[in-house]
Amino acid sequence: MVSVSLGTRVIHGTRKSIENLCGVFDDICFQWGIKVGNVTAVVTDNGANIAGAARQYFGQQKHFVCVAHNLNLVATKTIGIHSDPKSSDAVLYGTLCYMVVRE
Repeated sequence: MVSVSLGTRVIHGTRKSIENLCGVFDDICFQWGIKVGNVTAVVTDNGANIAGAARQYFGQQKHFVCVAHNLNLVATKTIGIHSDPKSSDAVLYGTLCYMVVRE
């Protein structure tokens, strides 16, 4: 299996809402010529916004949460590393999403 980044986007002046993230998915799929029907799986972190956008844009059956991300959250919360997000020692995560596309 090969993992590649299809694109990153900075969303300026708007919230990372489900609607806005669906627009990002649409832009990336258009840019790469990916048909939604050819996407077999989309893996995201647990963020309600990115998970909701993946389910809405690609379909419920194609969305999966990242097991590695969940294990990391369990481990860091257990040992107390992932504490108050406002503290200086907090571990900060960005939005995470992978797509598996068949040709």
